[in-house]
Amino acid sequence: MRCDKIAFGSQPLRNRTLEDLSGGIILAPAIAIKGLTKNFGAVRAVSNLDLEVKQGEAFCLLGPNGAGKSTTINLMLGLTKPDNGSVHVFGHEPHSSAAQQMTGYVAQDSDFPPLLTVREIIKLVRCHYQNPHPADELIEKFGLEDLADRLTGGFLLASYNYPVLL
Repeated sequence: MRCDKIAFGSQPLRNRTLEDLSGGIILAPAIAIKGLTKNFGAVRAVSNLDLEVKQGEAFCLLGPNGAGKSTTINLMLGLTKPDNGSVHVFGHEPHSSAAQQMTGYVAQDSDFPPLLTVREIIKLVRCHYQNPHPADELIEKFGLEDLADRLTGGFLLASYNYPVLL
C-alpha cells in the first residue's frame, strides 16, 4: 500500500515556543516534511508526502498495515534515508544530535532481553543520552516504584532524555 492510505490528524495543545539547546527560540515546525518518497525495491512505501506538525500539536498517523506509517516514522527519526524529499525536526536534520536530543520514541516492539527489569533497562539506556533523567525520578514520575524491579515500559525509556517530541 502507498502512503496516501495514511490518515493524518493533529490538534493544538497549547500556544508556546520552544527554546533550543543553545537557549534560542525555535520557530520552525516540530515536524516539516516536503516531497518525501521512500522505495524498497519496486515497492513505494511513502509517495511524495508533504506534512507539517506545528509546535504544541498532538498528531497521529493512522492506516492499515503496509500504508507507510512505520517507514514515515523511521524517516522522521533519521533511521532511514529518503529517496527524495526532506524531513526536518524543529528545523534540524533528523539524524542530527540536536534533533535526537529533542525526540523520544516508543517502539512497538522491544529487542531488550525479556529478563531485564525496568531499573536494569534504564541503566542500560542511560549511557545513550547527554542529559538523562535520574532513574529513580522516572520510576517515581510514572508510578512504578512497586514494579521497577520486574516490568519494562517504553514511555519511561522514551522520556529519559527530556524529549520535546515524543
